[in-house]
Amino acid sequence: IALTVEAGHVITAMMNNLNDQVIIADFGPSVTNANPTVNSYTVTGAGGGRGVSIAHACNMTSVFVSSANTNSIIRVDFGNTLQNAPTAVNSLNYVFSSPAGVSVINDDGKWLAVVPSNISGNVTVVSLDTGLTNNNPTLLTTYTLPGSVNLVGLTTLKENSDWYIAIADEGTTKFFSINPVNACSANPPVS
Repeated sequence: IALTVEAGHVITAMMNNLNDQVIIADFGPSVTNANPTVNSYTVTGAGGGRGVSIAHACNMTSVFVSSANTNSIIRVDFGNTLQNAPTAVNSLNYVFSSPAGVSVINDDGKWLAVVPSNISGNVTVVSLDTGLTNNNPTLLTTYTLPGSVNLVGLTTLKENSDWYIAIADEGTTKFFSINPVNACSANPPVS
């Protein structure tokens, strides 16, 4: 599940992996609203969707979906707000190994997608360069998490100039963390 605030509205996005639909819930000004406006949209090309990430850039709002069965990340574009219906659905031209989540972040003007693998214990970071609509990402790095079995879901956080990545492992019931020194670091601290 992903959460954002747009024009004073609390909005969540989540993926229903049973019917491959992204669900957008608009809670209005408070997440405690018991009756949010809910819309569901089919994500063409998705299979076994697991995680979502919301990204905003200028007049573009996108939801990125990890699709385990198709080994892909799919971008669903909503125009300038998640309160719109999707305007486009595009799969990124990069093969991920059983992606089990996605976090799309902006680091100094560059968009990066951080993607854990459910079967390899790796976390892949690709660059979308300066635009969310780039369908041809380039590999920046892959982190290996020794001892991980089935990574699922992740979250990213930037504090000052430091990035932190937290990932759950459903096979070991542990959390793993990565603190990349920089996006291209081959030897980040892993715990």
